[in-house]
Amino acid sequence: VDAGGPFKSISEHIGYAELTEIRRQKEEWAREAVHNIAGGEAGEMLKSYAERGLLFVGKDRNDMLERAFQDWKKGGIETPKEHLILAGTNQDIRKLNDRAQQERFSAGKLGSETLRVNGETIFEGDRMLFTRNSRMYGVKNGTLGMVEKVDRKAQTLTARLDSGEKTTISLKHYDHVKLGYAVTTHKSQGMTVENSYVVLGGAMQDRELSYVQASRARGTTRLYTEEAEAGENLKEISKKMNQTHQKGLAMEHKQDNEKEVKPR
Repeated sequence: VDAGGPFKSISEHIGYAELTEIRRQKEEWAREAVHNIAGGEAGEMLKSYAERGLLFVGKDRNDMLERAFQDWKKGGIETPKEHLILAGTNQDIRKLNDRAQQERFSAGKLGSETLRVNGETIFEGDRMLFTRNSRMYGVKNGTLGMVEKVDRKAQTLTARLDSGEKTTISLKHYDHVKLGYAVTTHKSQGMTVENSYVVLGGAMQDRELSYVQASRARGTTRLYTEEAEAGENLKEISKKMNQTHQKGLAMEHKQDNEKEVKPR
């Protein structure tokens, strides 16, 4: 994500070092696609995905979400750690997480012990997302893990984090957890997964979010949009993905305005 606010101003005044080499994506074309979206060339990026069959345009939002889920399901039932869905709204995330949990339960991948946390039922074997930093439990906002044990009497959850560490949390002291088969793009910043399934569109879609979406997976990234948002030849979704909401400083706007005012 581009430097914004004070960091942008500091870099312009005293210089900066910039990381330009992409290492996360395994394939050269995927690294180039990330460069394209960072440089405001969403059309080129989408073209690369479409040529490889990795871009799906649904008839409507439900069609788009259904295809994203079905694609996730092929690998996500067995190995959810390697498959992550990204979407823009909490409403979509809740629906996708509920469906993923139901599918894994039906496939016999979840245990019988459960706990209710903030309106969600969490099983042994579930994918779990931590949503607040805690030094006590060694987790950060956005940490993912697999639930290994549920103790209903003690009100505790034991999880194996993606880092390999194990932690046992007491819901009496820390209940900032939810299902983690699908997460919002904002929550995914800093994450690395093997395969991602990215639901595009919505009011928040811009260059900064598009960069995060395109760069989470080492292996395969699949993109999903709908006809109404895609537009003819993907022109409308490209426009959204190219726009930037990078913030500046009030000082910068003041200086720009002063330059525009001509003395009489």
